[in-house]
Amino acid sequence: MNLNLANKLLIKEKLTCVIFKDDEVFTSNERGVKPLLKLIDSNKNYKDYEAVDKVVGKAAAFLYVILGINRIHAGVISSPALQVLLENEIAITYDSLVDYIENRAKNGRCPMESAVLDINDSKEALAVIRKRVKELSEERSNI
Repeated sequence: MNLNLANKLLIKEKLTCVIFKDDEVFTSNERGVKPLLKLIDSNKNYKDYEAVDKVVGKAAAFLYVILGINRIHAGVISSPALQVLLENEIAITYDSLVDYIENRAKNGRCPMESAVLDINDSKEALAVIRKRVKELSEERSNI
């Protein structure tokens, strides 16, 4: 597997992310940061893996840093996410660079990106991301 093949798989299968190293491949069609949190929770070492992701905001960028991913191709990436990846020496290519990732309603900033906007430490970001995911889940269950 390589970035080009992973990107074709992402598009063909309508996936949100593909994470791979050699012939080992993880795919997901879950939106947001959930698939990355699952990988972190697996306690598996993802150092030197590569990723193709449909949308990378600052929250996802921090999670990729924690996972140890060394190369990413993003369909869309936000400026804050790009900065996090570059500061952590993760090779990045992308199709589109935006100021920020929009929320699902397309009327403001993504709540995950907003939650970590002023954070510069990946471990601190992880705690904030987990808290925000829990809050959003509780909000949705009350609807």
